[in-house]
Amino acid sequence: MRAIARALDRDDFEQVRAYLADECEYLLDGETLRGPTAVVASYAEASDWARRNLDAIRYESVVGEPAGDGVPVRFIDHLEHGGRTHRHECEQVFTVGPDGRVVRVVHRELPGQPEAVAEFFRTCGLRRM
Repeated sequence: MRAIARALDRDDFEQVRAYLADECEYLLDGETLRGPTAVVASYAEASDWARRNLDAIRYESVVGEPAGDGVPVRFIDHLEHGGRTHRHECEQVFTVGPDGRVVRVVHRELPGQPEAVAEFFRTCGLRRM
């Protein structure tokens, strides 16, 4: 799991795609994206927006201990804009199939994080994607 997390930290979407099973699904904000193309596009669009709209962004991840058939990964985004900084955290749980590739990703917002990042964007005069 560390390899896909590190690839996401580097925006290495070609490598991310290699870790995803053909039937991979990504549950994000009440929507289910299916297939590596859709999953990778979602990650790439979010990062592209951040790089175009913020002064700086750095990604970091912490891989947790497996729980059942999932492995939690905490993603930490270090945001900078207009002299302000913000640390945004979320968690995604990755399920790996029998061939070692990811078959499911479930995005989980952490308490208070969506509101805090929305406030950061608001104070910076930015509209979220």
